[in-house]
Amino acid sequence: MRISPQSGQVVKCCNQIVVGLTFEGVAEAILLARRNGVDPVKMREALLGGFAGSRILEVHGQRML
Repeated sequence: MRISPQSGQVVKCCNQIVVGLTFEGVAEAILLARRNGVDPVKMREALLGGFAGSRILEVHGQRML
């Protein structure tokens, strides 16, 4: 499948939206866990095993902790 240069720019923007929102979601989840007495390390490990698992949660979630 070929993508025109204009389409490529739009796809890049779409990617940035998804990545940015995922970063925000990981940060919010860590904060929610901490504020409610849940170990954020264990919360992250649990989430990595399900549909919430992602490279952002894996790599950057660890850095956020």
